[in-house]
Amino acid sequence: MKNENSSGIIGEIVKVDLDRCNGCLKCIRACTVRVFEKFETKTMQGTAMKVRPAREEECFFCLLCELACPLEAIEIKSYYSSGDTLKALLDY
Repeated sequence: MKNENSSGIIGEIVKVDLDRCNGCLKCIRACTVRVFEKFETKTMQGTAMKVRPAREEECFFCLLCELACPLEAIEIKSYYSSGDTLKALLDY
């Protein structure tokens, strides 16, 4: 876990909004292929835990991480995704 000063959206396919992410790690627990890794970032109050998509190429678009995130900080962009998570799952 490297200490980074990060904000904004990171990732090309598996996008994480670091301004929304609260570091609950539910996406890490939901992901069966270990796309995410946790890291510490600097904040005004000190440091905070966040997640980043470290292995996007492993994602097979099950969308469990997107569904697990309580703050909607994760968005999966794929040719399967229509902007509607349930529809994307059913169309897959």
